[in-house]
Amino acid sequence: AVVSTQSTGIYGEERCCCLFLTPCCCSIMILEAIGLISVFLAICGALNLVYKHSQFNNVPGPTRDSFLLGNVVGFRKSIADHQTIVNYYLSMVHQYGLVF
Repeated sequence: AVVSTQSTGIYGEERCCCLFLTPCCCSIMILEAIGLISVFLAICGALNLVYKHSQFNNVPGPTRDSFLLGNVVGFRKSIADHQTIVNYYLSMVHQYGLVF
């Protein structure tokens, strides 16, 4: 006896024998699973970034102007004020010490 691996639905469409779904539905389910895994990995990556970023909260230094850019905004302000980055850096070293 030959066992069929696919069955047909009420309207004659092909269905997966294990889940009684059409092959199209199976591919949609795979895409949904890939999407959910991608969202999960993005959330894990964001939490990892926040965790690694929070480990350095006890290091003395100027407050961050931006979570992602850090003190780049301060550097740009110093350039706009016609102050060299070296002078800006030296003022930070004088105020916060060598490690900031």
